[in-house]
Amino acid sequence: MRAIRFLSALVMFTTQASIACSATGAEQVDFGKFWGKPEIKSGKAEILPGGEASGGKAAMLLDFSTEPTDGALGRALLTNSNRKITVSARVKVAGQVKIASLALNLIGGQGGSKPILVANGPGDWQSGNQSVSVPTDVGMIFLNLTFEGQGKVWLADLKIEGALDPAIDGVLNTFAMPIGYAFGSFQEHVKVAGGVAHIVAENGRGGAGYNVAADLSNCGADCPVMVVKRGTQNRASTLKLILQDAGGVKREFSYDLSKASTSEFTPLMPNDGWAVSPAATDEVDRSFDTSMIQSQLLIGDWSGSPLDILIREITLAKPNTELLAQRAAKVAKVNQEIARKQEQSRREEEARARMLREGAEHPADGPELQQVCAVAPNILAVTIQEKRRIPGGQVPYQAQPDDEIRVEKKDHTYLAWEDGRPAMSSARSVWRKDDESGNLKRLGLLVDQGRTITTESRLEGQAITSETLTEPAAYRIGITDEPGKAVQPTDVFRKSKPLDRADNGQAPIRHVVYLKLAEPLQEGTPYTIELHGINTRQPQVTYTHQPHNVRSEAVHVSHVGFRPDDPLKRAYLSVWLGTGGELAYDVQRFELIDAESGQSVYQGDVRLAVPAEQVERMRPEKNHNRTNVYHLDFSDFTTPGTYRVLFPNVGVSYPLRIADDVWLRAFETSMHGLLCHRSGIALGPPVTDYRRPRPFHPADGSKVFRLDRTVLDGESDVVRESLGRLLGTKLDASSLARNDQAWGGYMDAGDWDRRSLHLRVSYLQLELLEMFPTFFEKANLALPTKEANNHLPDLLDEALWNIDFYRRLQDDDGGVGGGVESTAHPRPGETSWQESLLVGVYAPDPVSSYRHAAAAAKAAGLLRRYDKKMADTFAESAQRAWQWADENLDVIDQVRSRGGRVKGTTEETIAEPRALAAVELWRLTGDDTFHAAFLECSAIVGGDPAEQLDATFTYANLPDDVGDTALMQKAREALIVSAEQALEVGCRNGFNTTTRVPQLPMMGFVGYFTTPETIVGPVLTRVHHLTGDAKYLAGAVAATQYTVGANPVNATMTTGLGHDYPRAPLHCDTMRTGDPAPRGITIYGPHDPTKVPDWVKTWVLGKNLVPPAENWPASEFHIDTAGWPEMSEYTVHQSIGPTGYYFAYLAARSGR
Repeated sequence: MRAIRFLSALVMFTTQASIACSATGAEQVDFGKFWGKPEIKSGKAEILPGGEASGGKAAMLLDFSTEPTDGALGRALLTNSNRKITVSARVKVAGQVKIASLALNLIGGQGGSKPILVANGPGDWQSGNQSVSVPTDVGMIFLNLTFEGQGKVWLADLKIEGALDPAIDGVLNTFAMPIGYAFGSFQEHVKVAGGVAHIVAENGRGGAGYNVAADLSNCGADCPVMVVKRGTQNRASTLKLILQDAGGVKREFSYDLSKASTSEFTPLMPNDGWAVSPAATDEVDRSFDTSMIQSQLLIGDWSGSPLDILIREITLAKPNTELLAQRAAKVAKVNQEIARKQEQSRREEEARARMLREGAEHPADGPELQQVCAVAPNILAVTIQEKRRIPGGQVPYQAQPDDEIRVEKKDHTYLAWEDGRPAMSSARSVWRKDDESGNLKRLGLLVDQGRTITTESRLEGQAITSETLTEPAAYRIGITDEPGKAVQPTDVFRKSKPLDRADNGQAPIRHVVYLKLAEPLQEGTPYTIELHGINTRQPQVTYTHQPHNVRSEAVHVSHVGFRPDDPLKRAYLSVWLGTGGELAYDVQRFELIDAESGQSVYQGDVRLAVPAEQVERMRPEKNHNRTNVYHLDFSDFTTPGTYRVLFPNVGVSYPLRIADDVWLRAFETSMHGLLCHRSGIALGPPVTDYRRPRPFHPADGSKVFRLDRTVLDGESDVVRESLGRLLGTKLDASSLARNDQAWGGYMDAGDWDRRSLHLRVSYLQLELLEMFPTFFEKANLALPTKEANNHLPDLLDEALWNIDFYRRLQDDDGGVGGGVESTAHPRPGETSWQESLLVGVYAPDPVSSYRHAAAAAKAAGLLRRYDKKMADTFAESAQRAWQWADENLDVIDQVRSRGGRVKGTTEETIAEPRALAAVELWRLTGDDTFHAAFLECSAIVGGDPAEQLDATFTYANLPDDVGDTALMQKAREALIVSAEQALEVGCRNGFNTTTRVPQLPMMGFVGYFTTPETIVGPVLTRVHHLTGDAKYLAGAVAATQYTVGANPVNATMTTGLGHDYPRAPLHCDTMRTGDPAPRGITIYGPHDPTKVPDWVKTWVLGKNLVPPAENWPASEFHIDTAGWPEMSEYTVHQSIGPTGYYFAYLAARSGR
């Protein structure tokens, strides 16, 4: 279900991360406004007006004179149809500046960096003038000023010719460049070629655009005119253009697509002749700044109707008389609505004042006060939940005579089974007369061949009195034994997050209100907190200030615990007060206390690790905590037991175990999550505590058809296209070839596709068994009875479950397909065992075949210890897969010619899986032809070995008497370099988040905070295994701390692990049944809150998130809602498997 994959998401992030501009002929006024904030690797810098500088008048001054700084300044450009940009400028530097370089960076294709001028030291003004031709395959253009040293840089007389300038050209976009970013249904479905953008999306729930700014202050009265042509598949009635200014204010324009021709391009004026500037139309609200437009976004109407629209350009034009009249009418309506809202606000203010005087009601279904704790000696945190979500579920459908069956979203059809044959089918719902009102009421979606209804979730409870939530007069706090002396807090701050949404789109909200007191709390004293002006169900609550006994949200520690010999044991101290900002502490010591007796067993220093203003070694490079983060280290404490971390006069942490088995218990939880993603078996006690019937098994009637497309071609859209073509116009399945062996493997995530990428999970499991055979021969995992009772190690059984699935997919000629997928992502209301969509097995491809060869070869080598016959079976399968892949590389060329997802050359596409397969087959067989093949494609020989992390480690880990000694040493050195990078990143951020790729953006889908070392892959554990150096083990333990609960959310990022954890992962089966998701799912989790897509802000967060997303710290930005894939989805190969691998390594390793 992950519509945005790693590379495309990286492009999206990069585009969004820069503040773009419209290039003018000569920029001397407000020069700096179109440049982004400096991207700083180290130090700090700011943009200032240029002022007078010796030798000329500068337009901009970049000042980094206070400390040594390394950074860059960027602005994005759009080229016009000539695709040639000329840049000229003058630069002057002062101070200890090592270099100041101005260059055009062309991203993608045949691009590259094109220098304009370089200044290497202080001196006179230096000039540069360069013309650059922009290749057609370049996706983005950035003008970058990079700088290093300590000093100042002046930039003057900048001229940019050939870049699109709406103010001069009268054109907003000529689509001379590929789209900058896309999301939702538009992701990977917007193609730009020949100056035309073509949107072909299955529905209107998506958007695409460019973050390129413009000054349209001289075009305020004009309308954006969209020149479009309707495609034959279009059913959408509306397309929207949204312009957004630098302050985030949006101006929306709607276009009636029914007025567009299907044969020629038609200029469409926006509905009602809406103008660029609100000032031009005498609107009351003039907050939209036309001089600082920062982005152009094309967005669907969020209906289920498919889009097929071609856009040639977006121009600017004057409206005609008719449109001016429509505009005036709309302005009148808009102003009238503003007046209505102003009157409503006045009445609400009167009601608020009355509530504060007289007090709020406290109904039985009012918001629930859940926790009170101290976060500072004079600050209380009060947690309140507004409403609660009642999950839906599935019930048998008992038809009634007057029931009405309705088609849902008639324009959204699925290639599915209907009455035993393929058909284009729509979702259906059941409606029944309500006994009380007599009106028809929707019961839910009809699924399971009409036997079952999937009911909707709903909310219960009253909304909170948000208008008084931050009013000091709404609260009264006093010592319980001294009635009549209650006082108001001096300040009230808040932060609020939505929880998982109900089917109507509304969500419960968890509020944390901070009450700042005039005096510190007295230890041992009971206080009464009266919520006078808040409509909570409890009118008041008693809180006794007992720091030794009451958990504080400011103290963060691992929910898993530590081994006694873990070289790092650390807790964290921090609190971000939401609207109140950062908080600092002046306490110097902390304690470790026995959880049962309260006795102090250890004391240590409180160390300020990352101040609120300190830039962290993360991308983007800024502070991602918005408060001070303190480290509480107790690494030298080794006594087993259960403890709490005490921060004096504030509170304690969750209980913390120090024991030999803590990582093993965590590993078992991850393996339970993996087991619960097996396809083709039933789940339930005593093996799992999660119950699920058997899905996708041929014995139950599940049919899987052979496709003529590979997994390299695409996902469910390719399955639908392939099966639709093979079935023909009559949708006749009688002649289609089936594969009844295509059952088993792992479900990808919340949805149910199985893909060859999952083989990496099994490969990592085999690596663990290879490193620690004795440990894992004794480790007992939850497994079906037959596997649990056989003679193989349980971890090997789990690995073979998945590898054997691909062995059974293997064709007679040796080729291995990329997995199994349905014609769409899960159909609304259906569970995996109710799947009605048609299902296909991908045709073989070289990449999947190499992946299988690597995993099967490694399995065969390990099986030789336990079962020679099985070893021979997998060895033979691995060699046949290798041979087929080597002989069928033209399949990749065919995929490329069909417009599939092959991005690089054939050699680049196969390099990583082929290198891994080669080294494993060489180890297995001793055949030097495999070693020669390894040398052909290994990045150790040429390139970045860390980009082939598995193959590089496998070669580095060979016995000393095997392989090329010099190459092994080079592999080890490359891994150590990567490990050092990971250590540096981990040491330079508040919660020790770690990755070996410092440039990795903090985006969704990469497990930035949740998967140890992110989805990029583990290096610290492997280098520790190679070297035995304790610093890498300490770094590995540190890399897990956020995901095991030592974070500002005080929750682990794995379901069922620890004291608190995500409750709403995107797990489709339990979303349908209303049951809790299975234990062991590690989610993608928090990422950069400044990059939240607009659809998420509108439909998921809305006004429920306070402060707004862009003002939240990334380290606390976990929103526990299933409907946001970047946040709450996961995969077995990116999340569950790698996290389990990390826990397993920490459980199995010996010594420090």
